[in-house]
Amino acid sequence: MTKEETIPTDHAAETVVVAAPLEQVLATIRDVARQHVWVKEILEAEVLLLDDLGAGRTTAWAQDVMHDVLAHRYNRKLPTVMTTNRATGDDDDDATTGSDAPTLRDRLGDALMSRIYEMCRVIPVNGEDYRRRILHARHRF
Repeated sequence: MTKEETIPTDHAAETVVVAAPLEQVLATIRDVARQHVWVKEILEAEVLLLDDLGAGRTTAWAQDVMHDVLAHRYNRKLPTVMTTNRATGDDDDDATTGSDAPTLRDRLGDALMSRIYEMCRVIPVNGEDYRRRILHARHRF
């Protein structure tokens, strides 16, 4: 990527690590007014990065909130970047075959996966799990 192709640095971005259940995140913000500010920041961020999507167990409430966030950003054409190490759970996903691990579809449900496919381009990134293969290899017992 050339310097001219990079994202300008004057854009405000919000990063949310989705592995932490939303209920736990909101519970740490005791002030209800601050909770609303935090949600508004996520909804209106110029660029939103949802990191580790599908890593944790999701409740029906968390799925509803995530759907509302994605629908809001989609309707306003706000860029949203999502990362996951989960297979999508679709028939054409090579990573799904032979694995007992829950897929992104298992974690998020059909409605959210439909919204994600509507608004995103899936870019598979394959490689070794850095934490499992490389960092673990450094630990000699």
